[in-house]
Amino acid sequence: MILEPTTEIFIGRGEERKGSFKLTEVRRKLANGTLLPTDLYWTEGMEEWQPLRSLPPEPPPLPERSREEDDDNPYRPPLAESTLGPLPHPQPGIGRLVYVLLFALVTLGQALVIEHYQLKLESFWDRLIVVSFLLPIIAFRLKNIGFHPLNCLIALVPLLNVIVLLPCLFCQAGYATSRKLDKPGRIAMVVFFVIFVIAVLSALLIPVSGP
Repeated sequence: MILEPTTEIFIGRGEERKGSFKLTEVRRKLANGTLLPTDLYWTEGMEEWQPLRSLPPEPPPLPERSREEDDDNPYRPPLAESTLGPLPHPQPGIGRLVYVLLFALVTLGQALVIEHYQLKLESFWDRLIVVSFLLPIIAFRLKNIGFHPLNCLIALVPLLNVIVLLPCLFCQAGYATSRKLDKPGRIAMVVFFVIFVIAVLSALLIPVSGP
């Protein structure tokens, strides 16, 4: 991931969250010891927090200029003072890939158990029990996106469950703050809706053969 000097970065140390800082300011604080290599950082587009020691290397410096030249330069950007405050991008929970894998494994496991024991899910409560096994996975995914985990209960309501299931599939960590899908999320959304449209058209156009 390429970070520009003006990239907005959030810093985490234990339970404390600070930000946002410019990349150049983070490098300066890291050099003078204000920040530690073990401190974590996050910026928009990242799935997980990473230690500062994994920051991309700094590009080679430009040819040195005199202080008088810099002071007389009207286009030299001022150093912005960072403001401290609570991080608006909470990142606990599970990411998209882990969510998809866990969701698939639990669903497959349920299907195997139902088939093995010849279970018949005839009542609403039977189906509710089956769906409830997925609630912890959905709750952790919603937490990663930035939504309240209790929104996972919407998944129990038929038709309305897409309100939480689709964001869990498409949205990156911290989406609740940025409200902008990253590139993998946009690709996943396009692929999903293409498959959905093909499935609907197939169901409408292909005649069902009689007994």
